[in-house]
Amino acid sequence: MDELLSKNNHSQEFNRFTAQKNKRVLLFAGGSTGSIFLHSLINDTQGILSIPTIFNSIGVYNQYKKSRHKDLQKILKEKTKLNLIFESVSSYRHGDFSGFNDFNKNIFFKCLHDISKSISVDSPLDISNLVNFCYMKATNQYVDKDTVIFEHPHNLSEDILNKFNKYYDNPTFIVSVRNPIYQVPSFFSYISDNKLNYQEITKRLLSLMNVTLEYSKHQKQTHIFRLEDLNNNPEQEIKRLQNIFNTNDLESLKRSQFGGRDYVATSPNNGLVSGFNSIKKKKIKPNTLKDFQVLLNFVKHNFNY
Repeated sequence: MDELLSKNNHSQEFNRFTAQKNKRVLLFAGGSTGSIFLHSLINDTQGILSIPTIFNSIGVYNQYKKSRHKDLQKILKEKTKLNLIFESVSSYRHGDFSGFNDFNKNIFFKCLHDISKSISVDSPLDISNLVNFCYMKATNQYVDKDTVIFEHPHNLSEDILNKFNKYYDNPTFIVSVRNPIYQVPSFFSYISDNKLNYQEITKRLLSLMNVTLEYSKHQKQTHIFRLEDLNNNPEQEIKRLQNIFNTNDLESLKRSQFGGRDYVATSPNNGLVSGFNSIKKKKIKPNTLKDFQVLLNFVKHNFNY
């Protein structure tokens, strides 16, 4: 009887949660642009519900739709960065969740089980509502109609923003960018074990930058954040975030944290990167420069660098 009441309460509360149609803000990036650092500023801010890892509801929904047993818990564990939270992992790029005591994974999975049995999962928005609601319950938070739901799908592609516009109700997009002259060597360093050569990686980055440029020119709902501006003029950029999220919690926006701990990442050369002004300019290796000369020409003609 108690279990039945619990399921009914979850379902009723979930229905209220979805009926609020909260504003959604989504963060995208194109490789080594400081998006996770930007996420760490938004995370744990009053008036914002933020899952503290990369989470792409479209990707999860596609996995769910083609899966045989429709086991959403298994997909979230095996196919997403949420597993960093589930397993209390300290990662070298995505934050330290080894002491994230505010999150109760038993509550999360019970909530996920109860709600997914009582609704039909027919779109990425259903996935988003499910995961965000259960995260809210697992962290003992309260979401009212003015709370902004923030997600970090991360990967930017030519049609991804159009897809989210299709499933979400007028979402706001944030795209993190960085001076490509420094972004590219950093990106190369992070994927040095990848078998792709410099030319192939350059083509991919060039495509991403074309997408970024297109949306920066034509999408009224998109806000571009440059890593250099975050480091050189943090007060101005924090004010922009405050306006986007309509929050008065400036102090939290100035803190870089995940799981209640300061965000510290490990750079490709095993150095620690933390807080503002932590991104240093890197020298470009001659062999790299040769391979992405076309990219440098593109930057010169299209970006204000």
